[in-house]
Amino acid sequence: MTAGVGPGGNPVLARTERDNETLIRSFCAAWSAMDPDRIVSHLTEDCAYQIYEGGPVKRGVRDIHEVLVTFMRRWQGIEFRVFRLCALGNFVLHERTEIYTGRDGHPDWEFNVTGLLWIVDGRIKRWRDDSLPGARQIFSNSEARRDGPENAD
Repeated sequence: MTAGVGPGGNPVLARTERDNETLIRSFCAAWSAMDPDRIVSHLTEDCAYQIYEGGPVKRGVRDIHEVLVTFMRRWQGIEFRVFRLCALGNFVLHERTEIYTGRDGHPDWEFNVTGLLWIVDGRIKRWRDDSLPGARQIFSNSEARRDGPENAD
């Protein structure tokens, strides 16, 4: 097997990138389904998740699952809309909008973010979200903002 530049010259790389893209699309769909079990099924046992730049890091499936369960109780719906996604080797970078609908049926939060994910053996090992420069970030419910996932313990 000869390594080439890019997936065209390297079938192992092409398959890895295709699989990693599929994994992240499935991961985002699990968020939209509000299914913490399905979300963490995409993670390595020792995954580290940083919800935003400078924010706390949650480590391990158990801690991340607890945060997700607590966080999702406050929402009627969550939608992850992926606009761009690029798999490059074991890394996937994607741009998405997250829309959180409160229990009253009204959208409370809307974020435009990038996600950077490091994939190891078909699972997410590191997961970091960052806001996009100049992107629209909406908080219409101050209680929801105070009780965001970074405060869910």
